[in-house]
Amino acid sequence: MYRQIIYCSRLKYAYGVKDVYTILKKSRVKNASLGVSGFLLYKDNHFLQVIEGFNGSVSNLFRIIQDDLRHEEVKLITNDRTRLLQFENWYMGYSSLIDDISLEISEYLSSIGQRDVFDPFKIQPSEVRKLFSLFSNAIHNSSEVIV
Repeated sequence: MYRQIIYCSRLKYAYGVKDVYTILKKSRVKNASLGVSGFLLYKDNHFLQVIEGFNGSVSNLFRIIQDDLRHEEVKLITNDRTRLLQFENWYMGYSSLIDDISLEISEYLSSIGQRDVFDPFKIQPSEVRKLFSLFSNAIHNSSEVIV
């Protein structure tokens, strides 16, 4: 059994693209060493992220994220046991939710009121699961998503 945690956070300071890529680069190295996979969405100074892998590794990583001083607020959305990894072999997929998304994902974001202004604190857990499912399908079916 694996653990999958989905959380959102608001960053204390505005981060530019270079800052986010620096975070991604370090996260991918760390996640690879821990055997953790996942996917990160970033827009409007908010993160929405799924991390998954063995229970202890994911739980420890989430505690580190909660203590990270770059976050103003961290909200746990889901904490589930699962038999399958949704983003297996992806140490940290990424989307800025701006230019690199499919029409289907864009339409879904609009349908849940998240296309123009992204605030993951207002998204329901079922909507978050569906959003990550759409990204997982996009990854497996095309090259539309930045990796």
